[in-house]
Amino acid sequence: MASSSSAEAARAHVERIRRERFYIGREERNPLAEDIHQAVSYLSEELYPKDVHLLSSWSSSRFAFVLFAAMVMIYHCVSPWCKHANITPGQQPAKIGRMSRCNAEDNKYPLDVSPALEFVITEKDITATGAGWTLVVFNNERGFSAANIESICRIGRSTKKGNKHLGYIGEKGIGFKSVFLVSSQPHIFSNGYQIKFNEKPSADCDIGYIVPEWVDGKPNIDDIRTVYGPSRSLPTTITILPLKTDKILAVKKELSSTHPEILLFLSKIRQLSVREMNHDPKASRISQILISSEVDYRSRKDIDAESYTLHLAMQEISKGETEECTYYMWKQKFEVQQDCRIQKRMEVDQWVVTLIFPHGQRLSRGAKSPGVYAFLPTEMVTNLPFIIQADFLLASSRESILFDSQWNRGILECVPSAFVNAFGALLKSSRDAPHFALAPIFRFLPIQDSSISLFDNVRLSIKTKVEAEDIMPCES
Repeated sequence: MASSSSAEAARAHVERIRRERFYIGREERNPLAEDIHQAVSYLSEELYPKDVHLLSSWSSSRFAFVLFAAMVMIYHCVSPWCKHANITPGQQPAKIGRMSRCNAEDNKYPLDVSPALEFVITEKDITATGAGWTLVVFNNERGFSAANIESICRIGRSTKKGNKHLGYIGEKGIGFKSVFLVSSQPHIFSNGYQIKFNEKPSADCDIGYIVPEWVDGKPNIDDIRTVYGPSRSLPTTITILPLKTDKILAVKKELSSTHPEILLFLSKIRQLSVREMNHDPKASRISQILISSEVDYRSRKDIDAESYTLHLAMQEISKGETEECTYYMWKQKFEVQQDCRIQKRMEVDQWVVTLIFPHGQRLSRGAKSPGVYAFLPTEMVTNLPFIIQADFLLASSRESILFDSQWNRGILECVPSAFVNAFGALLKSSRDAPHFALAPIFRFLPIQDSSISLFDNVRLSIKTKVEAEDIMPCES
């Protein structure tokens, strides 16, 4: 954990925020305090007003999105344009590379660690807030900076300000404040900071949500170690969410059913773990999803594309079960067509279309395997034998893309060209895809009709383009 000097500097910073921004300890009161509190309350509650109503059915994909997106936003894990991207405002991602290729400004992880995110949900009330269950999230990143702390203590400010190309995060405005959906008192321990926020107005300034309070009592480092494991070194960043009573079942359900393939689209994160700690050890469960290897990175400048192969493993450690699957990733950029431009994406000049070709049984954790991702899974089943990932505009439920959007139609019109290029690369060189034999490659040809007309049009266009290619299958 942090040294005493960094902890002192962090505390002084928090006290300065409280005094200068929220008038705490000053003789005068902030005349806008009530308006500020109401504004943040609206931001936290109204972004997804229907989610709370839908919790009783345990079928809200929007709730899953809010929960998970809020968590990954905390840790800067999502790169909505591409995995391993170097991004500057107004530009598209630079070429894919391994972790060491990441821009130093974007890389939030020490070079000698394997980036990991661990969720632990426990019956221990380590915050002494009366919570029946607490969600603790551990991340081995470099930790929160002063700028990050400043950001979450403001309304509408972000360290990603100006990066409107950030896909759904930029569009939906999801950030740290979304955690108030499930917790009334989120805590953060990182780089010497040990603070908490409260959705109730502070007695010192009549503002809630964004006023940092220093944590002197519970939880302390020893409390946190009882959850993480006393023999392990604590990661740099720890977020603690004492859960609201009516959200416990929903959070447990979403964590236990996290789709394994989500790791394909998280930036930097190589391992995602979920532990459920019950008072009865026999009822505790541990699962883990990890990228065990990333090989065969190729860049093709003539068509502005990259490819690489990921090996994904899912382990249900408490059951002693392991499933594995290899995914060939093809990522290609296309110029946004003028007639497809929309106001929400006016700053975007290129679409990034990723096609994912699974070799073997896809990892699904018992859930249906989505055919379309917009950085997080939709519920669309396309009947195409490959996965499509892009910055699609989605229905408010996030269950499907918007069918009447010219933006989405433009993206889908790029898919056949991307497919033919990827299919040709798979066929021409075993070096590009050493895990794929010739026969399985032909199974990626979309033969089965899609019940969704937009995707059936994609299938027919692929058929036309493939028929125009000179392909002579032969295997020795």
